[in-house]
Amino acid sequence: MNLPNLEEIGFGPGSHRKALRLLAMLYCDPLRVHAACKRLGRAKRLQVTAVTLLHAWPYLLLLIIPGRWLLFHCPGLPATQPITLLLYVQYLVYGLSVGLSVGLVFCLVFGLGGGLVFCLVFCLGGGIVFGLGVGIGLSFFYVYGLGFGFGFSSVFIRFYYLPAHWFFLWTGRLGGFRNYHPVFWDHCCFYPFPRLERLLVDYAEMNREDGEAEIERLIADYFPYQRRAGLYAKTALIARDAGRVQDLKKLDGILASLPEGEKGFLTQTRAVREKAAAICRQQLHADSLDRPFFREQAVIGLRAEINAFIAQVSGFHEPLASEFRRAANAWFGIADGQLAELSKERRREPTPQIFRAGDPVRRDAEAFVVRTPIIATLENEIMAGAGCPGILLYGRRRVGKSTVINNLDGFLPGAVMSVVVSMQAPAAFTSENTLAGLLAREIGARYPAAQRIGPEPTDLITLYQFFSSCNTKLEADHRRLLICLDEFEELDEGVGKGRFTEGLPKTLRESVQSHRCITWLFAGSHRFIDLPHVPWSSYLVSLRTIEVPPFTEAETRLLLTDPLQHARRPEAREGVGMFGASFWEAGVVERIHGYTAGWPHLVQLVAATIVDLCNTLGIDHCGLDVLEKALDKSVTSGDTVMAELMFYRSEEYPSAWPYLTGFRTQELQSPPADDGLRMLLKHSLLIRETADGKWTLRVPMMADWLRNRT
Repeated sequence: MNLPNLEEIGFGPGSHRKALRLLAMLYCDPLRVHAACKRLGRAKRLQVTAVTLLHAWPYLLLLIIPGRWLLFHCPGLPATQPITLLLYVQYLVYGLSVGLSVGLVFCLVFGLGGGLVFCLVFCLGGGIVFGLGVGIGLSFFYVYGLGFGFGFSSVFIRFYYLPAHWFFLWTGRLGGFRNYHPVFWDHCCFYPFPRLERLLVDYAEMNREDGEAEIERLIADYFPYQRRAGLYAKTALIARDAGRVQDLKKLDGILASLPEGEKGFLTQTRAVREKAAAICRQQLHADSLDRPFFREQAVIGLRAEINAFIAQVSGFHEPLASEFRRAANAWFGIADGQLAELSKERRREPTPQIFRAGDPVRRDAEAFVVRTPIIATLENEIMAGAGCPGILLYGRRRVGKSTVINNLDGFLPGAVMSVVVSMQAPAAFTSENTLAGLLAREIGARYPAAQRIGPEPTDLITLYQFFSSCNTKLEADHRRLLICLDEFEELDEGVGKGRFTEGLPKTLRESVQSHRCITWLFAGSHRFIDLPHVPWSSYLVSLRTIEVPPFTEAETRLLLTDPLQHARRPEAREGVGMFGASFWEAGVVERIHGYTAGWPHLVQLVAATIVDLCNTLGIDHCGLDVLEKALDKSVTSGDTVMAELMFYRSEEYPSAWPYLTGFRTQELQSPPADDGLRMLLKHSLLIRETADGKWTLRVPMMADWLRNRT
């Protein structure tokens, strides 16, 4: 309803409508009338008051008959004096003069602001009732009570709105009848309408712009009696908007307008925003990742955040509990959709190649299995009470000796520090001086206290002094040092070629015997008695021999089905869980172990070939058909290592190859007559003796290579 121009109100027909509209505005939106009156002078306000009073009297006269009925016949109370029409008019004019004049004068002339509506309606209604009551002869106090009750109920409660409100609640929607609900046009409804928020939400869902505007008006209105319903409706609408969002990164922006307060659900909206912000951040993190595996892990974390959100809001007040639970269920749908899409991408993405054949395995990024029996034996020897006299770690080529000693950290006791020096490094085999410096640097890098001992050793004398000082510090710190010399055969060859003096093995022997906190480990594919230049068995007679065997079937299975159990690098973690039962079909692991006889290098070679073949074929699992193709390819790609292991034209063991070639045409052979050759082949893990004393090749893969590649 529009407020008329107060200065245009006069005595014409048009002014009459404007005066009635002014009275209606005084009833439902007095603050607008108050603001308009403030722009008028005092004299103009008196004029508008008088003119409006004259326009209102004809309608108030019509209240005589219903007023008599309500105040006289309905209560059944006796009148104190007879009544005539003239007296009715006289007392009505009295009531109107008192009520309307006082109300209009105080409201329009003095502009009472927030109390304006009370003064006008209370004085007007009370004055009418008072005049009618006195006119029919009712007692003063009864009339006064009726007047006060009529004015109070009209101004504050306005109970006559409730039937219309309950009708709208019963129908469930405002629809096109929005203007008929009092809350949309009467700004002075001092009684909070029950469940008004439901109507507001439903209307805003149908007409968003107008509905939100009305909700904001109720929240910001001078009279706060419908404010809670407005705040409730606004919160519910925001929650529904959050439930419809397709991009969870936008939740922060949507929930930023959630209202806050110090009572009821308003005290919990901040917690809702904070929990939703965690969901938003997790979605941002997931979208920032470009690898499907990492994104999948992030989306799984997103679902966890949504679960935590539901758990928290479920105990909140309404509308937070029901509305945000419904929104969170919709967010679950978004997260599940992302997981489904990522699963498709993962199926399309190549299987990561984590199997490594030929080099020492890095357990933090490549397929690795702990050789538990070997580690346990090493620990027992190193931690012996009086100190270990040294260890010879012996094994055929490609059985994983270097992998074992390069991955000892974390498996030995915390007091044990391991240092690995490859004797094939130029600084190791060039001369005794460079070897001494290399040993000191590697030990210092692992044991910082050794860096403070003094200048870097340059010969055997200073090297031994360095070891002695280290041993003293180790004793004081209650620590042990394991020095691993990989490919130790280079020491023997160095002495034979004059790069090292004969004092080197003597120095090593003295250190083994004297330095009880230092354990020397010599790793190689030869026994001491096989080396030609130095009598190592004499120098290091007390060394314990630990042999590295091929994999057991359990170790092969663990390597293939849980290859990254110890991986720590992010790029390697992508392969976690990809090589379980879903990748290897039944019987494949057993077939690989049997075909390679558990030879670590060959197991890794076959597994790597399978992964490459699966990627080429675009499949995500290995069946027996794929396995057979991979075995054929592995025999070809492993040509070099097969020749090395089978002594192909070996100058060191020239008699071995002629004997082994006999297996090209026959499965079984009699053992060789030469005792040296017989012992060599037994220790080489190439031969298996049958029940009738015949020999056959132990590794079926080597037999296929011998027949098909030589």
